[in-house]
Amino acid sequence: MKRMLVFVLALPLFSTAQKEVATIGLKDSGIHFLENVSWQQVINKAKTEHKYIFVDCFATWCGPCKAMDKKTYINDSVGNIINQSFLSIKMQCDTSRNDGKEVRARYADAHQLITDFHIDVYPTFLFFSPDGKIVHKGIGYHSPKRFIELAFAAMDPNQQYFAMARDYEAGKVDYARLPVLAEMAHKFQDTGLFSSIAGTYVHDYLDQLPDSAYSRKSNFDILAKYIQSLSSRDKVFVWLAHHPEIGDSLMEKKGYSEALVNYVIYKEEVKDSVEISKRSGNAPDWATISRNIANEFGSTHVDKVILRGMMGWYEFKKDWENYCKIAIERIEKEEIVGNPRDRNNLEILNTFAFGIFQKSNDSLKLEKALSWSALTVGAIGKSSPGTAGAYMDTKANLLYKLGRKEEAISLETKASEISPNDKDIKVALQKMQDGKPTW
Repeated sequence: MKRMLVFVLALPLFSTAQKEVATIGLKDSGIHFLENVSWQQVINKAKTEHKYIFVDCFATWCGPCKAMDKKTYINDSVGNIINQSFLSIKMQCDTSRNDGKEVRARYADAHQLITDFHIDVYPTFLFFSPDGKIVHKGIGYHSPKRFIELAFAAMDPNQQYFAMARDYEAGKVDYARLPVLAEMAHKFQDTGLFSSIAGTYVHDYLDQLPDSAYSRKSNFDILAKYIQSLSSRDKVFVWLAHHPEIGDSLMEKKGYSEALVNYVIYKEEVKDSVEISKRSGNAPDWATISRNIANEFGSTHVDKVILRGMMGWYEFKKDWENYCKIAIERIEKEEIVGNPRDRNNLEILNTFAFGIFQKSNDSLKLEKALSWSALTVGAIGKSSPGTAGAYMDTKANLLYKLGRKEEAISLETKASEISPNDKDIKVALQKMQDGKPTW
């Protein structure tokens, strides 16, 4: 995997107008950010003082970045720890009409940072060793406590993201640490590293374990995250397919193991067939695919796997009535309605219900979707106002499409009150009041 591990720029990172490093800050508390210094000056100072380097990559429009300035960077505890062990600098990664000469001079450098370190979330925190080698990374708003934890991790070789990645790529594989590295790679959208770790963990570690060692929740957590790398040829897949009750028990979720197994079967037996059919324009041979699945994995897996493929095909053909018909079959086969208290099931029901509202004109299908929507609204309560508003919106739209205008307007009004900043709900409510379609 290609990665720039030593950050050396052809142009100075900071203005070289000054010959010496600027005096550290003017404020008495919080992090002291250096100003008007070149990258080489920062490196030289870091080497001399044996300090790490912290780069705050921010954007002028970024709310969480401003929150870091107002709440975290000014914190005394944060300042004491960071100033003692780091040299800190800021890098503006967007452009604006009001940018001064010094910021404009660093546009190219900011672009290189964005490219080399996969920066697409702000704020992004980059940490370098005293010799300018990238060692760690963080993203998003951090409270003072969390930012201190991040800073300590940046100085610990056992927690440094890039240091761990270098060890992994050099063949120094520590299976106990791989899940942590994979989690960070996934968070930072380093897809190449994530996929590599997933394959290594599943094939080189889990597949080598004795059967008795699979019965650990940590292994099932990992399988769920790395499912793209799991194949039906893996020993752990075979074990899981034959012991679904153990996986369900460990994860405290009925149907967990079956869903994981069915996904792998779909990926291997259905997904490619659907893609080939999309290119040829000819419908997949569902009967043959079903027989192959039954012969290889057992008949109990056929329906749920095939239905998923059918939805993909009808979506491609824009055959929305058949798409909605299959969607209803999937919900009923998956037994999702029977456990509406599961938050994941609620989200699935709401998503499918809204899809049927958008795509179907069949009153029977709309009524079925309305029954799901009623479950979601009844289950979510008022503890999650944003979610409750979205679920009410789905139900209101279904009522409206079924001709129950007064009920729809009443419920959509409540949804708007619960989620006052949701523009889509406001637009839908206005259309209902005006007698216009909302689909």
